[in-house]
Amino acid sequence: MVNKFQLRRSVATNKELIFNHVIESTKTKFNYSKKQLRNNSKKTLRSLPPQFPLKKSKLKKLKNKPLTHLKENNP
Repeated sequence: MVNKFQLRRSVATNKELIFNHVIESTKTKFNYSKKQLRNNSKKTLRSLPPQFPLKKSKLKKLKNKPLTHLKENNP
């Protein structure tokens, strides 16, 4: 199985950008290690922790928007 991060190094899709943002915010909030995040990458995308500020519906809406919206909502 090909690693998700090796698929597109030059151009990242909106889904990947949101996924990376989810990793960054969960890393700072819940202090997950990089190894845990890699192992739980699919789980992180499917079901976010209950304390996470963004809901699934909000993530769907943000797929076609730039990341600045995410950064404004989460200072």
